[in-house]
Amino acid sequence: MVDLIFGVLSASEEHAALVFDRLRHSLTTRGSGYSIAHDGKCRLGVVRRHASGIGPAPRIARGKGGALIAGDLRLTGAGDHAASPGLGTDEADLALATALDNPDRFPDRLAGDFAIAAWFPARGELVLARDRIGIRPLFLARMHSGGIAFASLPRALVEAGCAEADTDPRELIRWLCGPAPAVQQTHLRAIRRVPAGHVLRVSDGRERCVRYWRLARQPTIRPASPDALQSELRILIERAVARCLPDEGPVATLLSGGLDSAAIGATAARRLAGSGRAITGFCRATAQTRAHLGAPDQTGLATSVAREAGIPLRLVPTDYIAAVFDAPPVPGVCFAGDLDGGDSEILAQAAALGADRLLCGLGGDEGASGHGSGRYADALGRGLIGACLAAVARDARREGSRAIRRLVVEVMRAVVPRRLLSATLGSIGRAGYVPPGAEFVAPGGRGFVPARLLRSDGPRPFLESNHYQAGLEARAIKAAEHGLRYVYPLLDPELLDFTTRAPALFWCRDGIARWPMRAAMAGLLPDEVRLAPDKLLDDGTEALWLAENRTCLAGLARRLGRLPEVAEILDMEKIARDIEAVPPPAEVTQRIRDRAAQGRQFDDLFCTGWIALFGARFIASGGGMRPVPPGTRQADA
Repeated sequence: MVDLIFGVLSASEEHAALVFDRLRHSLTTRGSGYSIAHDGKCRLGVVRRHASGIGPAPRIARGKGGALIAGDLRLTGAGDHAASPGLGTDEADLALATALDNPDRFPDRLAGDFAIAAWFPARGELVLARDRIGIRPLFLARMHSGGIAFASLPRALVEAGCAEADTDPRELIRWLCGPAPAVQQTHLRAIRRVPAGHVLRVSDGRERCVRYWRLARQPTIRPASPDALQSELRILIERAVARCLPDEGPVATLLSGGLDSAAIGATAARRLAGSGRAITGFCRATAQTRAHLGAPDQTGLATSVAREAGIPLRLVPTDYIAAVFDAPPVPGVCFAGDLDGGDSEILAQAAALGADRLLCGLGGDEGASGHGSGRYADALGRGLIGACLAAVARDARREGSRAIRRLVVEVMRAVVPRRLLSATLGSIGRAGYVPPGAEFVAPGGRGFVPARLLRSDGPRPFLESNHYQAGLEARAIKAAEHGLRYVYPLLDPELLDFTTRAPALFWCRDGIARWPMRAAMAGLLPDEVRLAPDKLLDDGTEALWLAENRTCLAGLARRLGRLPEVAEILDMEKIARDIEAVPPPAEVTQRIRDRAAQGRQFDDLFCTGWIALFGARFIASGGGMRPVPPGTRQADA
């Protein structure tokens, strides 16, 4: 099940009642239950969508002084307790009651994933808050009457008449130009978000948005031995997985065959087996998974994990070309992902199974297993000096920086303690770096943004990236359509705190990338998965998919370019030419095989143009709020 909150703060009683009823109607699906409350100028509501279509109704809690609290919550205990389903349980109510004693800091006292709306009638203040990572979404819009409407899904705000389905050119260009700090403004002009780790307080028509949490920047851990850190990592992963499991009912997990999803699935299966329960795994079976490329086969590795852990596995057919051409964009969030390249069917099957959540390995690359981008240190540790230098030179060329500086910076990141980096390197931004997506901004689009936006000042912390936040929001929106939620054990704050403090070289111990996670999973995962050399999606299958479909994709770009609203922002002819420049399939296949034979991943062919197509289709569909115009679907190719 998933809870979706909504509400209106307005002095106009009649208008507020109308908008509030429209929000409720937009969020309510067949079989949903809901609760509403009204006190003074504020109306709060919560809709509970059940995957099975039946279940208990949600609850609006009351705090001290008549405070009303609507929450989309998955609260957790301090130890390895399983997740609380939300308001109405003793654990959840106690946590909220304690937290509300200090409204300024109450989100910082809650553990878990949440989006909360709280109304304090005594002081006439509305408080909106999101969890630290931004896993549960919350959006708002300023109404023409001057009031504020908010909801878990942006579509509800549009359908309730609180916002127009107009895209925001500035934010779309920021998204296209690469990771940048996540801000309140969304990809729709009239809709904003409550940022992750923030509290938004509204009183007397004035807003104040305050950050209450950010990823810890504590001194590096100095363990007694690497083995001690390794053991602690295993314990933290087990606790994080336990906190994401429901007390009862079926459990579903994505199982790609990669290290992160395999670790989560196997850990969950072992824990559930103790109580006689099982977990079902779902794997995308794509046409792009080709064993003849010489790379590990995704479905084969997933099957191996499932067999070893005793997980029933379902292979779900995936068609990426249909995802690009035919699937509607995620309403309200521009996201260049494969959410309709199999995820919709996986979510539907998980819902039919009776599960209320889907476990996902997102976050491992950035923390528990990958520790950020440590590929240079990894390549050096494995003795692949030539590969390391080639990667540095390629990145430096693309970013307009000097190769020697790039190499020095990356090696120092791996060796120098984090607390000394700023003093040693100063600003390590890349002056003059032009993000690859900037070249596809049309002359008219450049007028929407200052010139500095078309440049980047270097990498951002992944949790604060607009790309990362858009991905979390897009997944939450998509899952809500099926009455489910995604949960991410590897984004557990306790685990993230550990991974950011552990020495960087710990992550490529003995010259093997992700070694701590690999070692921690000994005895739990089969060696062919635990010791697989590369990330599966880096094996060149995406490049081959692009090569095989370049004509169709270029044609799609040109058709979208006929739409004035698209052509005003994006240079679709340049995008089409970029796609057409992808080498033919035979050449790409040979290059992939050559690198696989050398034990190297395929990462030297990346076409930014096809990523821009997601932005173009988002514009053409009014931010995902209406069907994509005729002439821009696969059937028209």
